[in-house]
Amino acid sequence: MTSPSGQGYGDYSDDAEVTRLRELGESALGLSFDAVEQSGGAQNMIGVRSRDTLFSRRLDSLTYFVQDNRFGVGRELGVFDGPDEELLRSCRAVLVSLGVPEAEIGDEGIVREQTQVAAFDAESGRAELEEPEPGNRYAHIGRLVDGHPVWQSGCVLGLTGDRRVGHLQLHWPELPGPAVEELRALAHRVDQDWRPPDLEGAEPESVEAGITHSTAVGFVLDVYPAVRVVYAPTTEGMGRKPVRYLNRYGEDLPLPRAHAWDLDRIVPNLNRPDPPPEGV
Repeated sequence: MTSPSGQGYGDYSDDAEVTRLRELGESALGLSFDAVEQSGGAQNMIGVRSRDTLFSRRLDSLTYFVQDNRFGVGRELGVFDGPDEELLRSCRAVLVSLGVPEAEIGDEGIVREQTQVAAFDAESGRAELEEPEPGNRYAHIGRLVDGHPVWQSGCVLGLTGDRRVGHLQLHWPELPGPAVEELRALAHRVDQDWRPPDLEGAEPESVEAGITHSTAVGFVLDVYPAVRVVYAPTTEGMGRKPVRYLNRYGEDLPLPRAHAWDLDRIVPNLNRPDPPPEGV
């Protein structure tokens, strides 16, 4: 988190960083921390917790989390029941207040959960399902760079019945300049004559240039410019539509990691150099 002037802060002590995080939650999100029960950091996270609310952020990314345990259907503060557009408007305002460039705000949508209760009858051995009921409702906003999607970036916001932030996951990491340049190069190739590789039993359905990166919860942050190809099955039995993330040469990219030790899973035959001799 940088200062509003972009020049950085003078005090980077643990206490100062926690104070800045708390003040940001209060000023930008309207959070209340009447009695802080726990604060501090671990790994690449820092957070502050009151009796009801946790506000935390990643130290290596524009990534924030809010969880109020009073938010939700059947809970103390309930769920916002106003118009979808008002919920989306609140989500856009949260993005701007936390430093997201307005030009990168992309597709918007509403996610609605449903809940359903089942009662098990021991005598008959059957489960009786009750009618589904509306659950929590969230606004979701995606990210665009130069009009191209950044697939793992985005914001999910849930408001309480009195319009307070009850749930937030905002993941909007800074993208390296060379990665954005490669995205532009990929988009140019897709617009020209770039062809995805063949896949047995399927044919390309959509081809789109964008950026894929590590998810919000994790200890590392991989960023890959990619061409995402969705294939439509042409034979029965394939199940879900295959999706591949490819580089400019049509080669499969590794999955962005969440942890550093995922390297062995991504590149199992990597030849690591021998450790240097002692004393070197």
